[in-house]
Amino acid sequence: MDSNTQNKTNIWYSFHGEYSGNEPFFYEREQLPWLNTLEDNYSTIKLELEKFLTLKNNSIAPYFNNDLVNNKNDWKLAPFYFWGEKDTEHCQHIPKTDKLLNNIPGFLSAGLSILNANTIIKPHIGDTDAVIRVHVGLKIPEGLPACGIKVGSKEHAWKEGKTFAFCDAHQHSAWNNTDENRYVLILDVLRPELIAEKNEVAYNVKSLMKLQQLDLKYPFLKKCPGFMRGIVRKLFT
Repeated sequence: MDSNTQNKTNIWYSFHGEYSGNEPFFYEREQLPWLNTLEDNYSTIKLELEKFLTLKNNSIAPYFNNDLVNNKNDWKLAPFYFWGEKDTEHCQHIPKTDKLLNNIPGFLSAGLSILNANTIIKPHIGDTDAVIRVHVGLKIPEGLPACGIKVGSKEHAWKEGKTFAFCDAHQHSAWNNTDENRYVLILDVLRPELIAEKNEVAYNVKSLMKLQQLDLKYPFLKKCPGFMRGIVRKLFT
């Protein structure tokens, strides 16, 4: 079996069921030197995103899976890149940040995440372990225990201007038990050994998004075995 086939075999997607892979809850910074580049350019990123918010704040849509929060407007996401697809209208407002993102090897997705005051994102799993999920703290009301994220058994606080990376295939949740909104730039970056699988990963994740939309419309699908969900996913994409 060649290395590409082995990589494809080892990629986990949520239609497989519960994650049992070996990726860590949080990645070591030494493995991801481009995290330092994001932090070194934080003032540029923050300035562009603040201007973007001034222009677009009232039109940012709720995250599509509103089952994860009590009120659908409590968690919003403004996409810049969606699994390789560029939102040209949004990206025109963040040209310097756009360039920084595209200099990251394996970059796939980015979006501005707004978690409203006194909001909890329920425990859930991501779509694949093929990517490293990165958070860049933009506006953080407080640290732990009032505001933070839990991946697996480990909790972590956001800090303004700081980054951290984790595997969101593990069950994770987030909360903002303060009276102010929390703002974070979210990135998805392919694991280095899987960069050659970019198109396949992007296709599979976008089809999983479609499956989640079907779950919301037809709740009985959530109870189907993993292999059946995989069939449904392919039928509707």
